[in-house]
Amino acid sequence: MASEVPKHLEQRAYCKARALLGYAPTEIKADLNRVYGPSALSYPTVLRWVRRLQDGRQTLADDPRSGRPASAITKNEIDTVKQIIETDARYTVNDISSFTGINSSAVFEILKHRLMLKKVCARWVPHILTDEQKRVRVEICRQLLEKYEHCDFRRLNEIVTGDETWIFFFEPEIKRNNKVWVTDVKDRPQIARHGRTVRKVMYAIFFDSKGPVVQIPVPESTSVTAKFYKEKVLTKVVSHYKETRPRTGTRGIHLLHDNAPAHKASIVTEYMTEMSIKTLPHLPYSPDLSPCDFWLNPLIKDALRGRRFESRQAVGSALYQCLKGIPKSAYKSAFQKWIQRLKKCIKVKGEYFEGL
Repeated sequence: MASEVPKHLEQRAYCKARALLGYAPTEIKADLNRVYGPSALSYPTVLRWVRRLQDGRQTLADDPRSGRPASAITKNEIDTVKQIIETDARYTVNDISSFTGINSSAVFEILKHRLMLKKVCARWVPHILTDEQKRVRVEICRQLLEKYEHCDFRRLNEIVTGDETWIFFFEPEIKRNNKVWVTDVKDRPQIARHGRTVRKVMYAIFFDSKGPVVQIPVPESTSVTAKFYKEKVLTKVVSHYKETRPRTGTRGIHLLHDNAPAHKASIVTEYMTEMSIKTLPHLPYSPDLSPCDFWLNPLIKDALRGRRFESRQAVGSALYQCLKGIPKSAYKSAFQKWIQRLKKCIKVKGEYFEGL
């Protein structure tokens, strides 16, 4: 049985036949797309082969390449490349080739198939954690899991969490939201890019496993001070629980908020003691372990993305509808994810992590 002709040779043969018949490279490329789809030759490759064939080239095979084949790679070369990468993993294939004199194709073979490496972009993190900060993250995660990991979900119902976040009058759509299916890159549609507006409103948003608790706009030109946080934010949180839990009020409520100075001021801690609200330890530099940061705030911003608001009242109305539109099961799930993230933090020894 005859062996199958490689697809790239099939396509080169088609390029040759159509070029001899006088077809333009763009027409040949369109035909290849229809037949071969994503595996079709790129347009520059089609253009290059059409010109070669029109100039009288007969063979469809690749030209012989200089340098030793990958099979000639030695252990000494592998060790040399490994040592360079361990020194600085940002070096490119061409960098390593120029340093060592090893052919670039051999360097690529060593990196990909001998050392089993792949090149990825560096990951953005909120903070470069010290060993002590990682230790504290793990320690606090263990404390929280000891309290909540195996508890009845009613215990999680006692947690209320919140934070301040900016809501912009206009947040542009992100690029991936405008993806469309096309037959060729040249058919890609265009949209005007509108930047984020300067106008914005800061909101203090609190929620628990049953849904939103309060969402409080911060007046323009006003900072979130300890006094504001106590008198304008926490008093409304207290009012919410006195209304929804008339028998117990805030007794047994545990507050999870970050370590901002306004949250840790004495007048705030004294007020929470007076209202029988206990504070859960918050991990330093840890938005990946805050339900506000890893779940609610991104969800709100995505829901409001692409909408333009003309006033603070319009922003507030849209935010209220957004929070009310989130299913109650999603709020409950956020706290279950919080438990899973505490476990993951321990597993990775306090490092930041992605996904779950």
